[in-house]
Amino acid sequence: MAYVKKDTVFSFKKGYSFFWKAQAAFLVLLLSILININGWNPQINRGVIIFLALVSESVIFLFFLAACIQKSKRSQSNV
Repeated sequence: MAYVKKDTVFSFKKGYSFFWKAQAAFLVLLLSILININGWNPQINRGVIIFLALVSESVIFLFFLAACIQKSKRSQSNV
């Protein structure tokens, strides 16, 4: 009996690659924003950092889930 590979709709392999690329981009963005942190108002430092971290991590996670979902072969047209 031959082994038949099922077409999976959800793939962690594709999402994992996106997740680490997005984390690296987030780290570069965060470091570029925090270069001049000494010139900021001390009362807003913690709030801005927490806001950026929470919003960006949640967006990265949602895009990670979207990247894991693969297009089915039926939806791709053979042109």
